[in-house]
Amino acid sequence: MFRIIEHLVARRYPAEFHLILLDRLEEARPTPEGISKHVLNSRGSLSRSLRELSHIIKEIRPQLVVSFLVRANICNAILSRLHSYSAIICERMHLTSHLEINHRGFRLFLSNFVVRVSYPLANLVIGVSNGVTMDLIDKFGVKPKSALTLFNFYDLDQIRMASLEEPEIFLPEDFIVSVGRLVRNKNFSQLITALADSSCKEHLIILGEGEERAALQELIEALNLADRVTMVGHVKNPAAIVRRAKYFISSSLNEGFPNAMVEAMTLGVPIVASNCPSGPAEILDGNATVLVKGATRAKYGVLLETDSITAIQAAMAIMSDSEERLRFATAASRRAMDFGGLEILETYEQIFRKLLTENPQSGKAS
Repeated sequence: MFRIIEHLVARRYPAEFHLILLDRLEEARPTPEGISKHVLNSRGSLSRSLRELSHIIKEIRPQLVVSFLVRANICNAILSRLHSYSAIICERMHLTSHLEINHRGFRLFLSNFVVRVSYPLANLVIGVSNGVTMDLIDKFGVKPKSALTLFNFYDLDQIRMASLEEPEIFLPEDFIVSVGRLVRNKNFSQLITALADSSCKEHLIILGEGEERAALQELIEALNLADRVTMVGHVKNPAAIVRRAKYFISSSLNEGFPNAMVEAMTLGVPIVASNCPSGPAEILDGNATVLVKGATRAKYGVLLETDSITAIQAAMAIMSDSEERLRFATAASRRAMDFGGLEILETYEQIFRKLLTENPQSGKAS
């Protein structure tokens, strides 16, 4: 989101920009220059988000609103019909599996229902991978003509420069790295369990913070892995740590287009990733529908059968071979080049221009 805003401001895009945050949370990035920021106090509530966002939209009267993540997307789509503006919603997760992992019973039914009712109201729905987009069409009633896939953009040079800085923590001589929020869908518990009874001799460093920290720490101690697994939490510059790892590993149950993985590839780090819905297969094999059993050598990394301890252990065995790591490091670096072109940001700009032209009621974008 910030990269899109920075690109538009740098191009002197003729619009007034507003950044609206639904919740009062710690902000990990400075607000880009040239925009007005509004911080709401929705406290994670959909109803409060709708109410507070409606108030601010009445005040600033936007012509176009672009939203990211499910709650914001639902609000944006609904309010676009109430306040007569154009809405673009950007889905970053494979929504079916995301909702199934996080909800059960009536709550799951209600979550699916609200998305099915709201998402088709948007002028355009952008999926971050082909798997995400097809899921929205197949399961949530989004019309194909209103759907589009746009991969994430990465500033490859910036990532590489950041990786050259000194790490913020002491690093073991040999380690592997995993990055993500400490939440259920990232499946760190299975990764830690697999490590305990594997041939892997390297230390595991986990970057990220979240609600499962205490439970994961208990698991680490129960498996006698306190001297082999370190949960670092948030760091300002993960690239400096990731670049020094023997390989990057992800055991996620659900993704959209995993940023940390592509950033590791940019640094020439070999990749192991679960073939979860969706993103990893498209990135590592170029094929969203590839079938994986156990640990499979793909074009640009190793894909894992999802939710399988033995697959994780088999991948660790593959990556114990230095020649295999070198081959996948080279392939990963080559593949990362596909995600560094300005064409992605320019496509966003073209889409915005089209919708702003079609709805000339105001000159503001949010």
